[in-house]
Amino acid sequence: MSLDAITNGPSLGIFIMGMLLPRGALIGGLAGLSFMGWLGLSAEAAIASGQIKFDVKPVTTEGCTYSFPQVENLLLSVPPDSILDDANGE
Repeated sequence: MSLDAITNGPSLGIFIMGMLLPRGALIGGLAGLSFMGWLGLSAEAAIASGQIKFDVKPVTTEGCTYSFPQVENLLLSVPPDSILDDANGE
């Protein structure tokens, strides 16, 4: 996702600089590519070297006190095979 920003930066630079300057498309494209390339690749290098670390989120429901409401209209207790058999006329 961060590498996608490297290509989006020059697109924005070409659009804005192309409206404002006669040779703005070339200048804007190069400026956007160089800035977003530097920003994106330095962030990737920092993540790879461990300078930027992301918090590990819990992936367990242990200790969760939320209870889901009982849904009567859904056929959750009926096996899918019996529903398919009834639909085929067997």
